[in-house]
Amino acid sequence: MVDRFQNITRYLSKQNIGKYLSKLREKSRFDRLEPRERLIVTIGGCVFLVFLILQFIVAPYLEATQQLDRSLASRKGDIVELQLLQQEYQQLQVQAGGIREKLEKRSADFSLFTFLDSQATATAIKNYISYMKPSTTEGGETELIESMVEMKIQEIPLEQLVNFLKAIESPENVVSIKRVSLQQSGQQSNALDAILQIITFVDNG
Repeated sequence: MVDRFQNITRYLSKQNIGKYLSKLREKSRFDRLEPRERLIVTIGGCVFLVFLILQFIVAPYLEATQQLDRSLASRKGDIVELQLLQQEYQQLQVQAGGIREKLEKRSADFSLFTFLDSQATATAIKNYISYMKPSTTEGGETELIESMVEMKIQEIPLEQLVNFLKAIESPENVVSIKRVSLQQSGQQSNALDAILQIITFVDNG
């Protein structure tokens, strides 16, 4: 193996390289070309050499640089998203703290279903109620559980519906309207059909 390497080294000496180039010129008949033809061949060779440099050296370098820039931009985007999530989490923690304070002040026997039923009586809309469906969201390890009542109200005049919505929006009782779906009643042009989702929170502890 060492002898072979030494033979290759001797073959690639400056003298042998010079002889190889001379033979190559003789075979290509470069010296026999006219000056103009030599110039054209030389320019073509230079263009080909530049092409090889661009294709196998410059282009891979630029591609690697662009890929690195994209990777850095993506990581910066992830960092910004994490910061936003952290801020949102902190805001939710503050809001949860405020909700817990209100829950402590609220009556211990408070019931969302009973509260809505009493407000429906007070605003005289009970005859328009088609159903009231209570539900509770599983709290898991969270400190607060969402309690919801879905109501379907049919053929109710707009003014009475607005009065009812004002009555049930109760920050002191931690009651809010999560969703309202309205459509014109098919039987009366001046009446509405509505589906409401009203929520509150209860302590999971």
